[in-house]
Amino acid sequence: MKQAVENGDMVVIDKNGNLAPSNQVEVGQTGHPKPSQAPLEGKDPQFNNQGAESS
Repeated sequence: MKQAVENGDMVVIDKNGNLAPSNQVEVGQTGHPKPSQAPLEGKDPQFNNQGAESS
């Protein structure tokens, strides 16, 4: 994971609240999402329930 962050293969939130490649934001310089942006739902029921049996 550390290598992926250093290579910019991941994204982080910059100080302006925007997504940026992880190798373009200095350690300790990340920010928070803009308050005006509503949380986005991220659902993939097939992924989350793979191999799970309901009781």
